[in-house]
Amino acid sequence: MWKSGVSLTAEAYQDYVPAGDHFEFQKPRIKTLIWQWRGEPTVIGAMIKAGEADIGWDIGVDTAGSLSKNLVRSGGSAEIFVLRPNALWHPELKKKEVRQAIVHAINCKEIVGSLHYGATKCRGNIVWPGVIGATEENTVPYEYNPALAKQLLAKANYNPDNVITITGRGTRIPKQVEVYESVQSYLKAVGMNVKVSVVDPSVWQKTRACGIGTAVNDVLRASGRDPAKDKPTNADFIAAKAKSGASCVQADFTDDAPSNETLDFGPSLTGT
Repeated sequence: MWKSGVSLTAEAYQDYVPAGDHFEFQKPRIKTLIWQWRGEPTVIGAMIKAGEADIGWDIGVDTAGSLSKNLVRSGGSAEIFVLRPNALWHPELKKKEVRQAIVHAINCKEIVGSLHYGATKCRGNIVWPGVIGATEENTVPYEYNPALAKQLLAKANYNPDNVITITGRGTRIPKQVEVYESVQSYLKAVGMNVKVSVVDPSVWQKTRACGIGTAVNDVLRASGRDPAKDKPTNADFIAAKAKSGASCVQADFTDDAPSNETLDFGPSLTGT
């Protein structure tokens, strides 16, 4: 029975004939199922607590925190949220020690615990165990060690005059802007100059597409060649890397969410 905008009631069909022995094709065990539409996660959470609903879908991390842990279940996906540095052209991020300092300065476990209700895990790689090529050893999270981060920055002769801007979208993952701000706070705590810029997805897409490929095409055009026809040489790639950047909108740090639905590390390796 359908009540427009309110609920949908489904009743088990008693004369249903099971199709083989597959679990999904067996007779339903639940005799009556009522779907109710509620737009606010807090309302859904309140209904669960009051016993007005048995299951609530997509309640969000804030509402999850208001419920006891035995009432909350979370599922996974094939994605992992990462921040990609401009290691080609940014004067600080192209220094290995600065990048190492960044990963040791960020307390990932604290971010997961405080912002995401502990519903996910930190990884030290762009894939997780179960994907071909990934192991517990090469996905172990980086150690949170701000003292070491400061030592690495000193070794790299880090210059805080070179601002690092985290550029990203605001709706890709729950609490995304808060994640940016947390990273900014951790990096500032070890002496880094970091800003946050939340942009429209179309702008983000342009910054994500701005990389070595565009810079190589710039080199080809500058020498009178056609990027659509002429194959770049190793010298062209070296020249592109030596440039101060590409003729497009670049980002110092930008978010990404590589995924491995095929459980194969190869696409991630070729795409990064």
